[in-house]
Amino acid sequence: MKYKAITLTLLSLLSPTGYADLLGVEDAALINQSIEQVSALYKQLEVLQRSYNKAQEQLNATQSMLAKADTQIKSMENLSHANSGHYGFGRLENILKDQQWSPDSWSDALNGVTTDAKYKSLLDAYQKSHPSTDLANGLAGSAVHDYKRAAAINKASAVQSEYALDDINKSLKRIHTLSLEIEKADNTKAAVDLNSRLLAEIAYLQTQNLKAQSIVNQQLAEAQALSLRDAKNKSQYLAFNDDY
Repeated sequence: MKYKAITLTLLSLLSPTGYADLLGVEDAALINQSIEQVSALYKQLEVLQRSYNKAQEQLNATQSMLAKADTQIKSMENLSHANSGHYGFGRLENILKDQQWSPDSWSDALNGVTTDAKYKSLLDAYQKSHPSTDLANGLAGSAVHDYKRAAAINKASAVQSEYALDDINKSLKRIHTLSLEIEKADNTKAAVDLNSRLLAEIAYLQTQNLKAQSIVNQQLAEAQALSLRDAKNKSQYLAFNDDY
């Protein structure tokens, strides 16, 4: 642009006739043509400059968008990490054998069928402290059956209640161990996993509570059955005496 201004200024000082006389007609025509070409090139340069500036602005905007997108991607990755992963809380203090010590059925409980060593030792201890065979010798008929069944129910109830009572401190220890992990939860997923493990422990305790309630119900049902049987026997005895 500076050279163009200088050239135009110098040439403007001369009239067409003046610099034609100095340079000659052909040279003056060439100079005019050169000036026109330079002016056209300059205009093209200005257009290119504007295009370049616009492209640079678009590039800057695109780079800014890419930077924001990269930040968002990292945020999403952090969020995904916070809601994924495996932290081992499901296995923490979670051994099924420690919870599954009861007989598989009520019939097994009445007959003393078990594979748990502690349960078996409690059965033996109960049997030694509650000898019942001799007490049944003085009974006859259905009374023997009723007595043996009542004794079996009492034994199963007492053994399972003692086992559950002995296991309370273990349950408390497990819950305490799990509660200590609360501060160690690194992210949301870890906290959810730990909470789920605590809920599983609560479910174990609720199952034990349901089992205890079932044992109480068995005892009540058996007592009611014996009461009904006694009432029936008395009714039959009175009816027999009335006949005579």
